[in-house]
Amino acid sequence: MLLQKFTKRTLKTLIMNSNKEYLFYDDIVRGAGIGHTLCCYAFGLEMANRLNLEYLPSKIKAGHGLSEVEKFLGLEDFEEKRLAIEQECPQKIYHIKYESSTVQPAIGISKWSKHVIQYIQNSYKNNSLKQKNLLKENATNITVSIRRGDIVHYKNTFKDRLRPDEFYRDSIDKIIHLHALDKYFINIFSDGAKGGNYYVNEKGERVEKEELLPKHHKNSEIVCSDHTNSGKAGSRNIAFEHLQNCVNSDIFLGSISGYSELICALRSYRNCYMPVGNHNKKIDLIKCESPI
Repeated sequence: MLLQKFTKRTLKTLIMNSNKEYLFYDDIVRGAGIGHTLCCYAFGLEMANRLNLEYLPSKIKAGHGLSEVEKFLGLEDFEEKRLAIEQECPQKIYHIKYESSTVQPAIGISKWSKHVIQYIQNSYKNNSLKQKNLLKENATNITVSIRRGDIVHYKNTFKDRLRPDEFYRDSIDKIIHLHALDKYFINIFSDGAKGGNYYVNEKGERVEKEELLPKHHKNSEIVCSDHTNSGKAGSRNIAFEHLQNCVNSDIFLGSISGYSELICALRSYRNCYMPVGNHNKKIDLIKCESPI
């Protein structure tokens, strides 16, 4: 199915130029979040794998105040290698450039092949840049990613991805019961309020921990990403700290987002739970299964 998305002209060019060894892939979405960005990254990786070319993508240019994505995810920065190849053997390069006038092709995380999942997982495992550990010893660590700030405070088409606080309260109770947990600790990760480092509900209203988790507030914490509104690169790299703790926890409960889907993939779908449904259907909880 993936090859059907490649134009006939692209395939014809590669067949006629069988001496190509490297895929310089630049058509990765810019200004997006981690999940969307990696879905485009994965498309290029799959293309290189199918066509037996070495994958040399351009540097990632994410949005949402994120920077140095390669460093945090353990992905290689190929800028120097690309420059050397351009100088030494340009005839061996097949270059797909960034097209700002079109939508960048992507493969949804649930559709990633085994090759892509292993590539992303291995890169992340070999990442030497470790973040602050917020997990507790001698307890079952539950991490929860609640999507709020980016779609609560701004006009966009993703409002149907919001889930009310009630959903997360009920889901946490279900998970604790399902796993028969006695000693546990819950970390709630959310992007917080517009211009303020505090949690908000699906309506954008400030909510304290005692209200969000009335039955569990004594053994839980809310960690927000200090939403500064600056949009400056690196201003919200704390998202990678949240990601690491979610990946390393015993149980993960996510939101409808590429970010949560990425966490599930990095965990090999171990004890991962996600919301399903929309405003026209019953909102429910599912345990995620590996697509491969």
